[in-house]
Amino acid sequence: MHQIRILRMLISLDAMLTAVGVLAEPLWEEEIPAALRAAYNEAFPVENALGIALFMLVLLLMVLAGYAGMWRLKQWGRLAYTTACAVDVICLAFYKPVLMSGMALSLAMATAFSGGALLAMVWISDLRKEFR
Repeated sequence: MHQIRILRMLISLDAMLTAVGVLAEPLWEEEIPAALRAAYNEAFPVENALGIALFMLVLLLMVLAGYAGMWRLKQWGRLAYTTACAVDVICLAFYKPVLMSGMALSLAMATAFSGGALLAMVWISDLRKEFR
């Protein structure tokens, strides 16, 4: 029972960090000097913003489904979350260079650490036997 409580705390932490990242990143972007943002946008123009936004929305929905399933110790929950994480990591190879504030980077790292802890809990710990 102790591990289930830790799992649910990690799910809550990861969900909170993800939500803060989604909501605050546009605000933190304002911390980057306008000239630097303009040069970055000129060097790396957005080609298909709608397609990227839709793809990210699908990925976010998979993560949310994963949270719900892992909370209830369902096999499909950990598969949905793991798939979303794997797709995100694979896509990193195709991203353009990233320009972000220190706060956004700190939050991204914290989210990555909590996600890694979640994956370890559901696949490596003794809790893995509880998923049905």
